[in-house]
Amino acid sequence: MKEGSGNDPELCLACKDNSASANASISATSCECGAGFGGRESELDACAVCAQGTYKASASNAQCASCPSWSTTTGDQATGEAQFVAAAGHIADGAAFASCARGNYKTQEGAGACKPCA
Repeated sequence: MKEGSGNDPELCLACKDNSASANASISATSCECGAGFGGRESELDACAVCAQGTYKASASNAQCASCPSWSTTTGDQATGEAQFVAAAGHIADGAAFASCARGNYKTQEGAGACKPCA
């Protein structure tokens, strides 16, 4: 990003961490958070890592979105559905997720089966 006018490369400034701008950008407002980062509300803010259970698929200054209720992510900086895992109380059923059937439970996120209540 470049602040000011002229051809002096010294006038080019870096965007904040975890963000970038298109070529020939002229203002810090052109910097956008990368996929997996969000929360930038002004040009002075740094982009925050999407926390576990949230994701952001593309570059923008939007907030990270929450995963659907049946899922979470295995860690921070998720960029989409490929990083979703079954939340506690749910199982992966092929490419979809399903709730544990009545009378069953699952305490951990990720892979694993629902167990019958004792």
